[in-house]
Amino acid sequence: MRTLTLASEDAYEICRMLGSNGYGLDDLRQLPLAKSEYVSGNPRNELGIDTSYLSRFDGTDYVQWFGRQSSGYFIPFGRIMQIVEIKDTSHG
Repeated sequence: MRTLTLASEDAYEICRMLGSNGYGLDDLRQLPLAKSEYVSGNPRNELGIDTSYLSRFDGTDYVQWFGRQSSGYFIPFGRIMQIVEIKDTSHG
């Protein structure tokens, strides 16, 4: 099982020049932290965002929301979050 936590400040420097993709993140999109970052960081009105995706930075466990502008460019918004694996302890 996976959850999200806010990433440390050094994540911004690590992820600054990395590519990203949104595959396999559907379970994370619905988590409370992901939803709150989407709402609090969503620049739809100010930046002309028409659609948004949660994306994972290549080779890392960091994710961030990206929005597509009408120009076709994707821009990040919200804070960077880190994927954390939770051990299932229910099976003793």
